[in-house]
Amino acid sequence: MATPKDIEGYLDKSGYDFEKVDYGVWTINLPDLGKIAITHNEPLVVIRMKVADLPRKKGLEELYRKLLEMNSDEVVHGAFSIKGDSVILVDTLEDSKLDENELVASISSLEFAASRSIPVIKDYMGK
Repeated sequence: MATPKDIEGYLDKSGYDFEKVDYGVWTINLPDLGKIAITHNEPLVVIRMKVADLPRKKGLEELYRKLLEMNSDEVVHGAFSIKGDSVILVDTLEDSKLDENELVASISSLEFAASRSIPVIKDYMGK
């Protein structure tokens, strides 16, 4: 089982610019994209990234459809989701077999999906 100490060690080795926020909570700063939050609540490690604020308007069905399509095309680990008034990317991993490669793959997947999707999402929100 990966402990918070293990996870922090994985982050140290990863080369990402990260900060320990609290016990079992870290953020990774991704220039030009934002921050990824990592939370360890045994038995889960949850990785989240806010991608955009939802516009306060009706007729968002086209955006929702695009998010679902990007889930199948752009996101290897995790998925787009809506939390409150935000579009987020989220991935959930089990700590029982978590290793450095799996954690870094999940972070990289969210980073890749964000870099590909943020311009598309902003375009849809501007319609």
